Amino acid sequence: MAAPSRFSTALTHPLNVMMLAGAGVTAFLTGTWIPLAVAGATELLWLTVGAALPGPRRYHAALLADTASEARAVDTQTQLSKVSEDDRRRYLEVDRMRKDVHRLTGENPSLSMSMMQGELSKVDHLVESFVRIASEAARLDAFLDGTDLDALEAEVRRQRAVVEKTSDDEARRTAADNLALMEARLERVAEMRRRVRHARGQLQLVENTMALIRDQVATMDSPEEISGRLDELVDSVDAIEASAKETEALARPTAQRLIG
Repeated sequence: MAAPSRFSTALTHPLNVMMLAGAGVTAFLTGTWIPLAVAGATELLWLTVGAALPGPRRYHAALLADTASEARAVDTQTQLSKVSEDDRRRYLEVDRMRKDVHRLTGENPSLSMSMMQGELSKVDHLVESFVRIASEAARLDAFLDGTDLDALEAEVRRQRAVVEKTSDDEARRTAADNLALMEARLERVAEMRRRVRHARGQLQLVENTMALIRDQVATMDSPEEISGRLDELVDSVDAIEASAKETEALARPTAQRLIG
């Protein structure tokens, strides 16, 4: 979903639409083109100067925020379609706790929404990260379920023996290339297993942290009481997502070199 440009926002701003509509109606009723000429000049002034005024800028910012929110909602539903029913229930529970945190913040007389805005944004970010991490773990689990690790390890052992026993240089090089590919697969599977374990641990940590914050926010006096814990967890889940992207990017050229 493309974000609206400042130009398109200015064109569709309610004030601009009413001005153009009024000019059109006036021109029709009076039978003269003068209202349209005035509207054209006003429109040019609006697009060049008026759109930069505080009101239109706030309107544009609100549209951008709505577009981003809709994009996140679509992404969340896409990710949820890829996870197990158990992880889907876990996400819904985490999201319910997120809503509780927002509600309890508003009910706590010692806090204000402006004081907590930064921390609430981190809470929202954690919930969005939860479903992405769960989706990535589900993807890796599906791949690992279709991989016979014992058979792969046995094949690597057999291929090592072939390399050691082959005396012909060309045949030995071919056997060594096959062994390198098998060992790369084995390392890749081991890395996937490690990533799944780490991701599952982080999902549990997000759940426990959200439950604790929900309990704290009803009675706490300052955002600093949860700020440090949230910062650490946000950094941790962001590192998981960044690591997944980096690993995929590195794996592709590595595999291409081995195959080539």
